[in-house]
Amino acid sequence: MGSTTRITIASIIAYLISQFHDVWLFHLLKKRFKHRHLWLRNNISTFLSQTLDTNIFIIIAFYGDRTLLPLIGGQLVVKWLMTVADTPFVYLLVGRMKKLPTIDN
Repeated sequence: MGSTTRITIASIIAYLISQFHDVWLFHLLKKRFKHRHLWLRNNISTFLSQTLDTNIFIIIAFYGDRTLLPLIGGQLVVKWLMTVADTPFVYLLVGRMKKLPTIDN
């Protein structure tokens, strides 16, 4: 299996698993925190999902070719910093979404 194929397969598998996990965990936390603490729900679900995504991707894509821990560590640091930095934008978008008209059926 060529490296491009491995990277593509790793990317798809990691994305699907981590995204389903992120949505599931976010909604679980939303119920547990009774719709409060958006910043905490967002950060916990995203941190854990990104950790899952990174580990799955790196292991599938590079197992046996490279040392994995430095790759995983480097990606996680960047992803976690971006998660913290995006928290104000999450509040901005949620605030705007709450102002949109809703359709009651």
